[in-house]
Amino acid sequence: MEKIKLELTQEAYLCSNGNNQWYEAHAIDWNRNDYIVFWEIKDDFNTRTDDDESYACDWDYPSKVTDENGTVLPLSNYEVI
Repeated sequence: MEKIKLELTQEAYLCSNGNNQWYEAHAIDWNRNDYIVFWEIKDDFNTRTDDDESYACDWDYPSKVTDENGTVLPLSNYEVI
């Protein structure tokens, strides 16, 4: 099965719910369906003191993808380009 390719429409940005932090960004597929792509922050990255966000996450491996309704989708079906 060919993976659905997701194109980011914005730079990933830092988010928090008060207890946890992560990065996320909006993405679309070729049919213009909306998604949110999530990345976990590496243990050795400090969001308060580290300036170079290129090291904040493993950007090649998102931790989660959700659709426009917030439903978590299987990562194995998607590829972020």
